[in-house]
Amino acid sequence: MNFEQLKDNLNKLDIKHNKIRNTVIENYAKINSRYKVGDKFTDHHGSITIEQIRYYFGYPDNFGYFGRALNKNGSEKKIRSYRTAILRNEVKP
Repeated sequence: MNFEQLKDNLNKLDIKHNKIRNTVIENYAKINSRYKVGDKFTDHHGSITIEQIRYYFGYPDNFGYFGRALNKNGSEKKIRSYRTAILRNEVKP
């Protein structure tokens, strides 16, 4: 094995490690998220119907809830307006 082969093998190992790491973080987020797809989420900007949960791999306890914006009465806005709301999930070990 020469130096180039060593670098190539380490690079492949790093890619595999990152995929496994991201899968573990995604599973953690799915299990510990307070909200699920279809729930209504309200923050200081307004409300959304959650269509997708996004994960911030640098901060595994932060979730981004992406969905359609709602009016104050809870109905969907006529203009297809989407936004992301970020929530820090305070999970106690």
